[in-house]
Order: sequence, then structure tokens, then C-alpha cells
Amino acid sequence: MTIQQYQEKCITTATYPRFGNGNYIYPFLGLSGEFGEFYEKQDNYIYDEIEQKKEMGDVMWYLVMICYELGIDMERLRDTEESINTFDVGYKLKDGFLLISKFAEYLKKVERDGNDISSIQVTNFVREIYKRLMLYKKFRGWELDEILQMNIDKLQDRKERNVLHGSGDNR
Repeated sequence: MTIQQYQEKCITTATYPRFGNGNYIYPFLGLSGEFGEFYEKQDNYIYDEIEQKKEMGDVMWYLVMICYELGIDMERLRDTEESINTFDVGYKLKDGFLLISKFAEYLKKVERDGNDISSIQVTNFVREIYKRLMLYKKFRGWELDEILQMNIDKLQDRKERNVLHGSGDNR
């Protein structure tokens, strides 16, 4: 599955406020929380591959929705996979929190000052978070297609059961 195909399937599961109207704030906030959950799962002493893959899929969903809202082509990010070195994977994941914090500060100023958001800034942010996810995927020997398909299957199941809204991993 390409990132573009994944994004098209993600769009069918999006139900957040002002979806499709340039609302990048909701997916950014979701990304912030899901990245924390992903990191928490990988930082546990008990390794649970399935749970980590689920959380990575959730982070990917929010990344592609940020790009969708702002008209950024996610396929351009796939070239970053070639330059990934698995050296110091733990540091790179922790560094993701710093990236998210800096981007939140940038978004705050955009909103406060009424400025237009820079697609270059967003693309660089998304690329860096994506790179960290691909680093961890490579470190674990996972296939991205499997993670994306797991995520879509989960979301489509929730949509069919009318439980997209709510909280908890197992609804």
C-alpha cells in the first residue's frame, strides 16, 4: 500500500471537527498524544510488538491527515527512508518530543498572529516525525504496509460499529 492509498483510506474514517477545511490543529493535537503513547509502548519493559505497531499506525494516521488538511504530498517523504541509520534509535524517538514541542510553539504563533501556515515548515516537521517512525520500523524489522493495513482495518471496523468516537484502544 502506498502512502497515497493509505491517505485515501484514512480520509474515509475522519470524523473530526472541520474535517477537510484546512483544520490541521486537530490532527496535530492527535499526533502529539499518539506519539507519546507510541513512545510509552516502546519504552515498556515488556515488548509487545502488536501494541507498538497499532500505536505507530495511529501516529501515521494523524501525520497523513495533517498533510491532507494542508495539501502536502506524503509520497515525497518516502525518500527519507533511504537515508535512515538505526544508530541510537532511542535518542531519535525521544527527540521527536522536542520536535513536537517546537512545532506546537510555531502553530501557536501562527494562530495568535493570524499568519498563514508555511507548507515548508509543516513538510519539514512531518518529514522529521516520519523519519523517526521509519527508523524505529527499520530497527524492529517491520514492514510499513503491514502497519498501515492494521491501522486501516482497525479504523474501518470501528467505523462499521459506529465507535470511531470515544477513547480507549480496544473499543
